[in-house]
Amino acid sequence: EKVANYTQQLSNYQLEDRFLVRNKKNILRDSILRILLLVLATPLFTYGWITNYIPYRLPKAIAKLLTKSDSYVGPIKMTSGIFLFPIFYALWIYLFQRFIADGNEWWTVIFALSLPIAGAFALWYAQRYLNAMGHIRLVSLFYRQPKLADELLEKRKAIII
Repeated sequence: EKVANYTQQLSNYQLEDRFLVRNKKNILRDSILRILLLVLATPLFTYGWITNYIPYRLPKAIAKLLTKSDSYVGPIKMTSGIFLFPIFYALWIYLFQRFIADGNEWWTVIFALSLPIAGAFALWYAQRYLNAMGHIRLVSLFYRQPKLADELLEKRKAIII
């Protein structure tokens, strides 16, 4: 019952237990560092998002069109992604070579190599963004309702011990 009550309270405030692992001082410091990292990494995320959004989202739409069965969604997304990413990357590379690189093959090679790296970074960034929002909600709770935050920390401690 303690666990159910604790998890319900976390759910009410859109928090996760993993955010409460550290003490208050570390949570505030970690939240500030996470936000700073996100701000500094935003340009690279934006580049990765722009160059990878369509081939990342399109397989999901294709899977929705082709099947209603959850067991086929994953394989359809994987298969369509195998074809879509190279097609979109080839299109990006062509556009870059034609309009930006102006015949410089080295810039084109660097751009081509950057596409999957930026896409992976965009996924990583999106997850870190969600984590940072959870930390911000927790810090906000500490400042708006310190008694409730202390209660959550005590409940967590009582469950773990």
